[in-house]
Amino acid sequence: MELTDLGLDAKTTPKSAYRWEVPGKVVAVEFDFDVIDRLGAEVMRGYGAVPRRGLEVGGILLGTVKKGEKSVLHVEDFEPVPFRHTNGPSYIASDEQDRKRFEETLERWKPIPGRKLHALGFFRGHTREGISLSPEDVSLFDEYFRDDSQVVLLVKPFATRAPMAGIFFREDGEMHGESSYNEFPFRRRELGGGSAE
Repeated sequence: MELTDLGLDAKTTPKSAYRWEVPGKVVAVEFDFDVIDRLGAEVMRGYGAVPRRGLEVGGILLGTVKKGEKSVLHVEDFEPVPFRHTNGPSYIASDEQDRKRFEETLERWKPIPGRKLHALGFFRGHTREGISLSPEDVSLFDEYFRDDSQVVLLVKPFATRAPMAGIFFREDGEMHGESSYNEFPFRRRELGGGSAE
């Protein structure tokens, strides 16, 4: 399958990263291929942890942002934030302990002078139907990520093919969460990054 068949802009910026963007939108996201490898493995670990549906995992996306006419986020790392899953396999903060862990992680990655990386948004594995945000995702995003350049990344794992991903962000103050403008395969080979070394 060619990237053009998926409606993707298949630029790599530089060769060690994949750039996701949609013409006319104010956010673009660059992923280091190393991050795609490691984050994809994290999502697949959760997927294999529970029979049938799998366990959704999540955490904080870390990197830098260049603001201008278009905000360009460069995702260089991530930090998993485990939830206790007391209400099932979905990645939903089920109690104050989950929320406290999430808040403490965010506190470690808030923008401060001299720190290169900071929180760009959050990610989670998505083992539900389709690729869309849940009301809990929107609530989490609205509570903790108020900058319009921040994003949510959903990664949907599959047993026999590459995971698919979607990126979500605010437009005119509102979250467009029903679908991603461009879903894309979340594996370096399909994105032009060759094989992991």
